[in-house]
Amino acid sequence: MKHRLLFLSVAALLIAFFTLSCSKKTTEPLSPDDEPIKAEETVVLSTATANSIIDVSENQIIFPSGTDSSIYQAGNVITAAPTTAAPHGLLRKVVSHSTQGNQVVVNTAIARLEDAFDQLDLSITQNLKTSDIETSRALIDGIIFKEDTKNPYNFSYTIDEDFDLGSNIILNIDGELTC
Repeated sequence: MKHRLLFLSVAALLIAFFTLSCSKKTTEPLSPDDEPIKAEETVVLSTATANSIIDVSENQIIFPSGTDSSIYQAGNVITAAPTTAAPHGLLRKVVSHSTQGNQVVVNTAIARLEDAFDQLDLSITQNLKTSDIETSRALIDGIIFKEDTKNPYNFSYTIDEDFDLGSNIILNIDGELTC
């Protein structure tokens, strides 16, 4: 009787865990007090300036020599919407700059949202598909994630694990869970 109760308890916990991990969470709307406040050192590039960027690499932004020098002062955080030179946009912290011919080479480091904003309440809601998952690692052995190629919104797991509960009691969980 104890073994059956223990098995049912563990099984119920596993089912509850997987069910809750697949549920959607609600979000509250922003209040006016939650308006974003950009940091003083944050520079949002105009469309014209962003489109004038010559090149962007991992730690440099190259501007034409006529670019306003207040943009690339050390400590500034440069932000921009996606452009041809920066297809994912920009969020960079200026480390230094130099002029090379008719170009301004701005040495940068990775910036964080915390660097760019004094206040920001960010909420992103997006449906996750199995094809969005690059890697998956189970926290215990015996649980394997299976990508569903027919329906990318189905998350399937196979479970095959033995748990030693002591006193010569082995709990075997074997099956599939889809959420």
